[in-house]
Amino acid sequence: MIDGLDRALSFSLCSVLIPGDEDVLLVGSVYEVSDELVKVLNPTGAKVIKTIKNPAKMLSFDVLQYSSLSNDCIKIYRETPFTHEEETFFQAITAQAAAPVHNAQLYQKTARLEKLKSEFVSIVSHELRTPLTSIKNSLDILEAGGEIEKFLPMAQRNARRLDTIVADLLDLSKIEAGKINYNFVPTDVRTLVEYVKSEFGAAAKEKGIELNVCETKNLPPVSADVSRLEQVMSNLVSNAVKFTHDCITIKTELKDGKVLISVTDNGAGVAPENYEKIFEPFVQIESTLARSTGGTGLGLSIAKKLVEAHGGEIWAEGSSFKVTLPISA
Repeated sequence: MIDGLDRALSFSLCSVLIPGDEDVLLVGSVYEVSDELVKVLNPTGAKVIKTIKNPAKMLSFDVLQYSSLSNDCIKIYRETPFTHEEETFFQAITAQAAAPVHNAQLYQKTARLEKLKSEFVSIVSHELRTPLTSIKNSLDILEAGGEIEKFLPMAQRNARRLDTIVADLLDLSKIEAGKINYNFVPTDVRTLVEYVKSEFGAAAKEKGIELNVCETKNLPPVSADVSRLEQVMSNLVSNAVKFTHDCITIKTELKDGKVLISVTDNGAGVAPENYEKIFEPFVQIESTLARSTGGTGLGLSIAKKLVEAHGGEIWAEGSSFKVTLPISA
């Protein structure tokens, strides 16, 4: 396409942005293009591939003042004005060139989605099978006269785990379909903190984890569906219990007119490049096979959607997850 544009229109400079998993900027030029000029052409920081006719000379920033033609991804510049016929030709050739690029991108996204869905089914099947097998084995042993004090709690624990997995799947489905009803009432955030302390205190103690709370007194109430925010907090603290062996701190404070709740552990934390990905169910699940902690990987995605339904925000910073909630009117 670039060669065709050059032969027909004799441009001085051409730039083509090809979006994808890694954006690529193709730069075709009659003379060398400086790094500074490339930065102007490439504000998104895409990977740059240059084709230069005469590298012995250098284009100046004056080229940006030349006559130009452009669409969403393609720009060309030359010293002499473009005629109406040339403008028509430009639109026609770039439209033809965009079609196969778009189709390739669509195929790439579809293939990736199919791969992620396949892994999703594999992981969920495994997560469902594990507690079911444990429950079955416990019941078989009890039927054969095994110790009820030992095997009944094991069956109950795995039944609860199974219930949590199914609830996550149903919740995600209902959230995506917009079928969750919320009961917003003024809520003291201490209610949420006390809930997670009682819910996870024993599990943390069993692992030798210190569960600390740092609360700001007299925080204004937030407008919340209590059960849904308890679900969010449970997810965050549960993840912290999984990924640390030392200390977890739950902190509440007032910041920028909103209530900020943070859950911080001293584990490895989340790499910055994954801050957004961990809230996407399929992307998170894609890496779950490599994790030793298990789980469907749906919890953070559900938490994000629930927090946003409350008019709040949730994000990761290293080994800390933060939630902001608007104050009740």
